Amino acid sequence: MIYRHPALMANIVATVDVISEGRLELALALGWNQQECDALGIDLPPLRERFDRFDEGVQAIIGLLTQPVTTFDGKYVRLTDAFCEPKPVQRPHPPITIGGRGPKRTLGAVARWAQQWNAISSDARNG
Repeated sequence: MIYRHPALMANIVATVDVISEGRLELALALGWNQQECDALGIDLPPLRERFDRFDEGVQAIIGLLTQPVTTFDGKYVRLTDAFCEPKPVQRPHPPITIGGRGPKRTLGAVARWAQQWNAISSDARNG
């Protein structure tokens, strides 16, 4: 979520879903790799802020993919009468996978917005 504005991501998602005739699956996560962010010149906010940005971003993306017009007034994401056209082929939107291992906020986000959860064990990351 830290690499692209949610409105841009929604437009990319809708376009690829149309081009692929409804075969897109959207995977979203907070972002965690400091070295990668440094290499790309992207700030890596503290964990709490990343979660807050993530929650707002997912809501904005879903709104743009499903509603004719979306207005969203968050702390980090603001949309005013925004639209995303064409809409994706898949309804209400392409399946969303949320990645992460956090037992509180990650699982809450999965329960609210995702159709799938992807958790990487600490062994996989370090080995």
